[in-house]
Amino acid sequence: MDPEVPSSDDPNQGLDYDVGVSLHEWTTRWSEIEEAKRDDSEQALPDAVDLLEQMYRELGIPTTGPAEPHTEDMPLRLAEVREVGDRIQADEDVTAEELDDAWASANDVFAYLTADVDPG
Repeated sequence: MDPEVPSSDDPNQGLDYDVGVSLHEWTTRWSEIEEAKRDDSEQALPDAVDLLEQMYRELGIPTTGPAEPHTEDMPLRLAEVREVGDRIQADEDVTAEELDDAWASANDVFAYLTADVDPG
């Protein structure tokens, strides 16, 4: 049997990604988002949402649907950030306090997700 060919029925068999590379990409992208935030914090928030959702997907943590852990703090905080980001993209008014709270939550979620990653 070829060792490069997945041998089980697991749909993700053989599709493991390099967490160290992902962590590097995530922290690099987060730095870019933080830099963009200095210029326009409102317009940078949707990029933060996109990155956080990507991180959740790659880590295999559900953020929506029946498997979403509704009692967990971080998915709730991500939902808060997502809601403010969606309102920004829809050109709805967002108060400075809502924006500050969303960024605080985004920073907490990013720190939580990167703290639990073992780069190798």
